[in-house]
Amino acid sequence: MAAFTNVLPDGFSTFSVSGQSDVVADKDEDTLNLVAGTNVTITTDDATDSITIDAEIDSSTQTFFQALKDGNQTTTTTMADLTGWTVNANPSGDYSLNTSTGELTFNEAGYYSISYSILADQSGNNRQELQVQLLADTGSGYNLVAGSVDKQYATRNNTQDEGSAQVSNLVFQAAVGDKVKVQVAHVGVSGVIGTDDAKLSVFSLGTTASEIANKRLYKVTSIDSAYTMDRTDEIIECTANSFTVTLSTSNMSTGQVVTVVNCGIGTIAVQNINGVSRNLIEEESVSAFFNGTSWKEI
Repeated sequence: MAAFTNVLPDGFSTFSVSGQSDVVADKDEDTLNLVAGTNVTITTDDATDSITIDAEIDSSTQTFFQALKDGNQTTTTTMADLTGWTVNANPSGDYSLNTSTGELTFNEAGYYSISYSILADQSGNNRQELQVQLLADTGSGYNLVAGSVDKQYATRNNTQDEGSAQVSNLVFQAAVGDKVKVQVAHVGVSGVIGTDDAKLSVFSLGTTASEIANKRLYKVTSIDSAYTMDRTDEIIECTANSFTVTLSTSNMSTGQVVTVVNCGIGTIAVQNINGVSRNLIEEESVSAFFNGTSWKEI
């Protein structure tokens, strides 16, 4: 009687993943199970003998919103809501903006980085101060958000001058339904907010404090005229013109670091680095640390 040998086609009996235990077939015709992880979908098609694996980005871990100012708005010496926004980006849908009132509502709880900037045309021949701030309603009416105020001066030179104010990377903890809105005012002559010259941007950082612990954000101060550093400044962005930036030695902390960046086409004279003036031309920057008595270039 002839002997029959069971001959199987070439195949794999062991599946290995680095750092994991092997998956080994327990019998000749064993079954390998594929398990979908978080935000992963596995689809099989018997007709085409195919397996499709789709991975989706969890929008709750990183969302983005941006609105631009649509239309001019005359400022007064009393803080007023900045209105007439146009939504420029809201891919996740986690934010709702009332474009008429300027109220932005958070539809997901978490920590957020909020930035806003305003550019105002000056209509008089005197120096004006443009002021901007953020209010939040967390269930008991609108209140000023700590650290949300910025004030900048501009001087008209018989043609047309502009004043700008900006707050960057303000960390805000929101619950579902919390609202924020930007307000603006001036001190001195009247100003007009130019079309598309106001911007509001929001990034999600995470849902818990531990999630954002390693996400370091820096305060950016944008200027276009002579400026003396504030102790809270971290990055000083020079957007236009030639002028002097003075690094103050008053009320500074040992080990404090600041960076001055020239993003304009003029020359920026940075005072008090190594005891002298450090000139920055277009696209140049300089960083310095405070040693307790003076600023030293890094």
